[in-house]
Amino acid sequence: MKKSLILFALVFSLLFALPVFADEAEVRDVSFETSLASDLKALGLFSGVSDNDFDLERAPSRTEVLVMLIRVLGEEKTALSGDFTHPFTDVPAWANPYVGYAYENGLTKGISETEFGNGTANAATYLTFMLRALGYSDAKGDFKWDDPYPLAKGMGLLLSAVDTDAFLRADIVTVSYAALSMELKDSNRTLAEKLIEKGVFSAEQYATSYAVAKLVDKENEGKALLTSEQIYSQCAPAVFYIEIQSADGKPLSSGSGFFIDESGIAITNHHVMDGAKKAVVTLSGSGTKYDVTGVYYYSVEHDIAVIQVNGNGFKTLTVNPMPAKGAASVYAIGSPRGLQNTISQGIVSNPRRIVEGETYIQTTAAISNGSSGGALLNSYGEVIGITSAGYDVGQNLNFARPISYLATVNLDSATPVADVNWNYVKYMLREESYTVEAGKAISFEFDTTLHVAGGKLPVFKTVSSNTDVAIAAPLFDDTFVSIVGVAPGTAEITLSDDASANSVTFTVTVTEGEVKAQPYVEYFASVDNLMLSKGAKNTIRISAVAVGADKAAEWSVTSRNSTILKVSKVNVGERFITVDVSAVKNGRTELVVKSGITDDELIIPVTVGEQFYTAFDTMKDYTIANGKFNDADDDTNDYYLVEGITYSNGDIVNLVYYPAVDALHMRVTSVLAPVTVELILTRESATTGKKLTFLIDYSAIEVVGKAVITKPETFGDGKSDSIYFDEYKGEESYKETYEKLSPRLLIALLYEFDRWFSYILPGTDASDLGFIAADYAAYGVNFAY
Repeated sequence: MKKSLILFALVFSLLFALPVFADEAEVRDVSFETSLASDLKALGLFSGVSDNDFDLERAPSRTEVLVMLIRVLGEEKTALSGDFTHPFTDVPAWANPYVGYAYENGLTKGISETEFGNGTANAATYLTFMLRALGYSDAKGDFKWDDPYPLAKGMGLLLSAVDTDAFLRADIVTVSYAALSMELKDSNRTLAEKLIEKGVFSAEQYATSYAVAKLVDKENEGKALLTSEQIYSQCAPAVFYIEIQSADGKPLSSGSGFFIDESGIAITNHHVMDGAKKAVVTLSGSGTKYDVTGVYYYSVEHDIAVIQVNGNGFKTLTVNPMPAKGAASVYAIGSPRGLQNTISQGIVSNPRRIVEGETYIQTTAAISNGSSGGALLNSYGEVIGITSAGYDVGQNLNFARPISYLATVNLDSATPVADVNWNYVKYMLREESYTVEAGKAISFEFDTTLHVAGGKLPVFKTVSSNTDVAIAAPLFDDTFVSIVGVAPGTAEITLSDDASANSVTFTVTVTEGEVKAQPYVEYFASVDNLMLSKGAKNTIRISAVAVGADKAAEWSVTSRNSTILKVSKVNVGERFITVDVSAVKNGRTELVVKSGITDDELIIPVTVGEQFYTAFDTMKDYTIANGKFNDADDDTNDYYLVEGITYSNGDIVNLVYYPAVDALHMRVTSVLAPVTVELILTRESATTGKKLTFLIDYSAIEVVGKAVITKPETFGDGKSDSIYFDEYKGEESYKETYEKLSPRLLIALLYEFDRWFSYILPGTDASDLGFIAADYAAYGVNFAY
């Protein structure tokens, strides 16, 4: 049975209403297109009338553009290997498989019941095909099928070399070549990457046979290169400082932006505008202030906002949507730290860097706080990106959003700033379905992208389509969902929140198991067991899912031996409770939790005393058992190495143990930048003030330093902490900067090590070393990921 693909709703024959005849086209030089055609042929996407003749000087037939569509959809193999039929009598034999495939899958109905039609196809037809192949839909209003030019040009698909009036096979080659480097709609995957996944060609073939720089160079032919002085003089007046305000005019934050139309249409980052009730633009030259009166468009994923400034006659910038070239010179203009119209120069470090699922242009041009929303310019003074972010623990690691994301912006109307709902939550599940036995419970982690006005975290909630089969609830830290299998069957669980209109649904299959008598309660706690130092305090979070009953009516939390562990406070919330405990003296006891619905209990073992040594020995034993022994010439440098543990966000963790000095090192390399952070633990740490040593390799800025945290029992009070860097190899000015940043930086790093500890060895984390939530909170560390 053939699979029917729902690809396009528009009848194929309607797309050829305006033919362009080959004899009307002027003879032109197609040497550039011939080079591109050779590359496409190597990828199996184009062919000519012979090995050396691509026949580029004539208009394409309807059959030819249909074949190209099927190829860029990655369906040519399917078309050629299937037994597809059609009713047309005028199709050449070689094209029968293609037309048959298109006909049976709703791509064409021909010009009549028996005629496919042998006329020529125009530019609008082919651009429509390519846009659809990239995931855009004329039926949903992304573009008009008879006028695809604005979208195609805005995203860099339609080059100036393409003749839309006398459209030739040469132009098919140029458009197809450009389409390969385009990202699919709502995705960071390119069309080429999709075809690689489908097996149309390999990644090696693509790297060898494709060069987007050919297109960029062609598009820039004839343009005058500008000096940095010319770029600043011509472009800086179009870049402005923007202040975000509350409803009563109180300043909240600031950023940058730039005009693309003299009527006041301008660009900035979404995160600059996030939460704005009012916004005021200041021009750097005159200092004149203008109100922002509306927002035409914003995208949280792409971090872009298109705004309306109340005025006219503004200086503007020209947009160039072509892909950035690696190592090309670029300039950033913005207002870093409020210093208006600051220009910095650099190169494109990586033209397409994917960070947390989003695409950026990575550049060495400096981008600091306040530069967000500014312009990243090429050497012709054209905008290629919107400056968006920089990486703090490194140098020259800066990022801009490609300007091509503006291609789909609708400027028909602007929504007033105060009425814009900026709240946005995007859900990303690790799996689309889950399985659990009846009578048992599981939990899984979900990821979110959060942009909520005021910085408040949303409250997540779940709804089950069949509570007799399965129920679910968000856990205490808002990054996990618990699922309880009630009885065999299938249920749909919808996860949503109170801040946005977005949600995600997944399937739960409950298999055979022990069906428990209702009602009963399943518990989930933030710790499986608790280890504390004498005199230490901690907070435990506990969530419960009630089956066959309403939520827990009353909670009780007790210590079996209050002389060892004291329960000092219980806070009952809607979805979980928090329990504050304090360690009184060394020993072992249990924390007992009850819901008030049944006699079911949650038991949490507690040990007060030697937890530092337990954590140290557990990690040491793990490293010796799983690591590779490296025998150095000097025995004092022998070590065991566990290499390449990949954390969920892509960071790489290595564990190293040095027997001679009884020292354990946890070395982490960030996924975002070549920055390595190393935590050193020794057995002496427990007896010498519990010092934790961090080695931070700032190789990118030539700063190699050592940071030491002392007196962890008071860490976070802002008075007793001792943190320093030494051995500066870079400019002395870095010293003052990093001394100011280091307290919050290091406490944030410690929180990351908490997560890495737990990831490698569940139940063992850096909190065993004496640090608690209050220490993090004192430096404003955000626990919500």
